[in-house]
Amino acid sequence: MNISICKKFMSPLLISIFIISHIHPNNNDKPVDILDNITDQALKQLEIIHNNLSEMSAMINDNQVPDIVGKKKKETLQEIREINYSIQKFLKTKYFSVSPSLDSTLFLIHQARAFMLHISEVINKNFRDISKFDTLRYSFLVNTITRSIRKDSPAISLNQLHQEFAINKKLLKEFSQKTDQVGLKWWNIGYRTIDNYVIDSCQRYKIPQRTLELLGLASFCVYFSWHFEENLPEFLQLSDKFKELPGFIKWGGKYPYEPQIGSGGEASVGKAEPDEGIVNRIDRIGSLLNKGLLPVGTLLTSALTYTFKKEWKTFKPIFNNKLTILVNRLKGGSYLKKANKLQGIVEEVYFDDLVGANHVKDFYNNLIAYLENPEPFDRLGISPPKGCLLIGDTRTGKSYSVRALFTELNQMLERNNRKDEFKFFELSSSDINSEGIGYLLSVIRSCAPCIVFIDEIDLLDLQRRGK
Repeated sequence: MNISICKKFMSPLLISIFIISHIHPNNNDKPVDILDNITDQALKQLEIIHNNLSEMSAMINDNQVPDIVGKKKKETLQEIREINYSIQKFLKTKYFSVSPSLDSTLFLIHQARAFMLHISEVINKNFRDISKFDTLRYSFLVNTITRSIRKDSPAISLNQLHQEFAINKKLLKEFSQKTDQVGLKWWNIGYRTIDNYVIDSCQRYKIPQRTLELLGLASFCVYFSWHFEENLPEFLQLSDKFKELPGFIKWGGKYPYEPQIGSGGEASVGKAEPDEGIVNRIDRIGSLLNKGLLPVGTLLTSALTYTFKKEWKTFKPIFNNKLTILVNRLKGGSYLKKANKLQGIVEEVYFDDLVGANHVKDFYNNLIAYLENPEPFDRLGISPPKGCLLIGDTRTGKSYSVRALFTELNQMLERNNRKDEFKFFELSSSDINSEGIGYLLSVIRSCAPCIVFIDEIDLLDLQRRGK
């Protein structure tokens, strides 16, 4: 069978399946373990392509790519689905991993390259032209198919296989970057780059904190050596060259500040000198405060300090929440969904929308009544439960009732002019898997005090594995 007959009567996918079933390993003198290693790496590349396409498909399906809507969205998802189906066929074929050959491994490499070039072309066109994957469009893949069919084709060397695999490795890096940036604007890409190379490293190694600590230690050593210069050994004194540095007199002063001693032996703060410097000015103000701050001033200072600390504890979670929303919006893509959740954007569901479940609505109404006016309950010694467990079959409205509870709570808060005190947002299992349990706990801490709803608690595997 020649390639023209295949083109006329068989689809590209059937061609690939046909080639897989008719490739036979060639006997060669090259080390088998090297060939096995390259084959395994080629299969792993296909897995990475499959994962990247799956993630991109999920983003498109979740409307996280604004440019892909309507018919274009349907065609794009269908094309990705077909390519992923083809990749799964290759990964499930035991021949490649059990009995690889130079020709079959080269076919895997070229097939993966064709998939990457095809999707990259679609992305570069901003999904305007969603063409079907065609094996015959790529000459290198056609030559590989022809080589596997013809018996008189010259054998390839292991070195050539290495070179082809190296090309794919470089292309895969670019392909992964393109799929990750689908639907992102230039500022999203820029911030993600800064976050990966600057912000993340600074947070991981605490660079700002340690830099401030080193600067503080160095500043204290200079100040101490300069202020007590006459009482220190020569090797601890500041050199004349250091004192002649630009800005030293402006910031420090020509001479260190010293309180003046009056005739009665009392310390006097003196007056400002023309070249006293910023550090000396701060020292003089400090001396004034130490000398003139009376008990009333001390009490006022303590009260202000306590008030500011208390207010900071109140506003810190709000600040962290707003900062998290800003960061997620700068990252774009799937992070926009998290930003919307943190802002409390959710559909409104009321108790009237719940059919039946009167006992659940009565229980929720008691909670709302307590939150609205807890004093009558406290007088009777009645307090709400620390937690409650919703039990029922699938699709009976457990999560839906929680949404209704949130809406009714919002209505109650609005009646009492406390609308902004309560918000509701969700964290899906994919968020927890991608960000980790630490991210979930940080969100809860930033929103405290709060009510935590855990949906599908049995999926935590606590009862199933006895942990």
